[in-house]
Amino acid sequence: MRKLFAVLISVSIAVSLLCGCGGSNGSGGSAGEQQAAGEAAQGAEQKAGEAADAADAPPTVSDAENTYIILVQDADDASPLSGAMVQFCSDTQCMVGRTDATGSASFEVDPGNYTAHVLRVPEGYEATEEEIALSADNRTAVFAIHKAGAAEKSNAEADAAPSNGKHAKAWDLPLAGFSFTVPESFSSCKGQLYYADRGETDYGSEIFSADIIYLARSDEEKAAYEEKIAGATELTPELQAVTDEYYDNRNPGLVSFVCAGKAIDSQKIIDTVLYGFPTKEFTQVGETDKYNFYFIVPDYTGYEDFLRENLGNELYEEFDAQLKNAGSLKAQVSVKEPVRPVTAAGTGEQFVFETTDLDGNAVTSAALFAGHKVTMINIWATWCDPCKNELPELEEFAKELAGKDCQIIGICEDTSYDDTAASEAKEILAKAGVTYTNIKATDEMLEMMTCLAMPTSYFVDSEGHVLTMPVRGADFEKYRERIEEALKIVGE
Repeated sequence: MRKLFAVLISVSIAVSLLCGCGGSNGSGGSAGEQQAAGEAAQGAEQKAGEAADAADAPPTVSDAENTYIILVQDADDASPLSGAMVQFCSDTQCMVGRTDATGSASFEVDPGNYTAHVLRVPEGYEATEEEIALSADNRTAVFAIHKAGAAEKSNAEADAAPSNGKHAKAWDLPLAGFSFTVPESFSSCKGQLYYADRGETDYGSEIFSADIIYLARSDEEKAAYEEKIAGATELTPELQAVTDEYYDNRNPGLVSFVCAGKAIDSQKIIDTVLYGFPTKEFTQVGETDKYNFYFIVPDYTGYEDFLRENLGNELYEEFDAQLKNAGSLKAQVSVKEPVRPVTAAGTGEQFVFETTDLDGNAVTSAALFAGHKVTMINIWATWCDPCKNELPELEEFAKELAGKDCQIIGICEDTSYDDTAASEAKEILAKAGVTYTNIKATDEMLEMMTCLAMPTSYFVDSEGHVLTMPVRGADFEKYRERIEEALKIVGE
């Protein structure tokens, strides 16, 4: 039987996600400032665990081996630093995330070799050129950066800043489409409560989820654990064992929030989000023209002894009380359409925008797409090495596509927030010999086009309708497959 505990086993997750019943969001990878802020939890999206014997444990939603963590700290006192833009790359793709209030960003990817570095430091700190190699055996990178002497934010600014920490009054879950007013009971309990805003389960799935999770550890246990891992620069076997022990079977899910397309039934949602685990409550709490929104409470009937043994009597009683009262949380929920939903072929999703090319000349999507059966939109960034490495081959591919009445246009993602990116992009394109059109991104464009990694490529018809699922990463085999699929759809 699959487990339902969110067993988050990684050194920096411990720092990132624990905020004594006030909550803290897990952070996620995405591209650019707009992308990174909106998708801060996306990279924390949990996958189903391997099947386990029913007598051993209730069902769980995490595969810790797929989670990589980047932690940014003050070099003097090891305090976590929020707002740092960090980059996470393989040979074929790059992701960007922002560190949360506890200094970490997490990325959910297949185990392998990656590099991490800090793209932008918080105000008042010196930039660092350090690059840290990560692997399946070492999934945590810790950057200690130094103050530059700049003035810190005033107390008034700090008080005005939004918070998802221990004393937060509200949690915003934009990837799932929910906001949640934190009840008083969350700030007074002895265990830890946090949320994971996972967003869409897969491109085009139209199922978006977020969870509230209870960790049966007291503030004292949390402090002792953080002391053990303080200053860690890699996830050693010894540190992994400490982290495993801290989390193992001690963090059951309390509530799931799910946004799903109108045509998706409850069983599909349960199978996708809860992996078939039974529910105590499954209630629709809102709807829009496209989506229904659900409030789900898992049913742990039959697992009481297991929970009591692993959580301990006192914290089990607290969790059980929170679970019994979970239904009352519905009144605290508000819903909205999830951030940047991307739909599959045939649903009518259309990209319509106005922007400029890299020289500042006005362009429209209608003019860009007209006259070509299929347009491949390649979203890239000047900071992304895999993006830059594929440019010469993309130029040759563009020439090949011209014979099929297809084209490539590039969208330089970081032009949406970096005033110097356009000139840098022009230099990169010229060096690579690229002649196909490249344009500037806008916040509105990036809201339309989900980018879980750089590069990401979409395939649209002459009016901008999305024809196929996008391609994540530099993958010419998939590019060719999507082009052929798109041509069949438009009637080659």
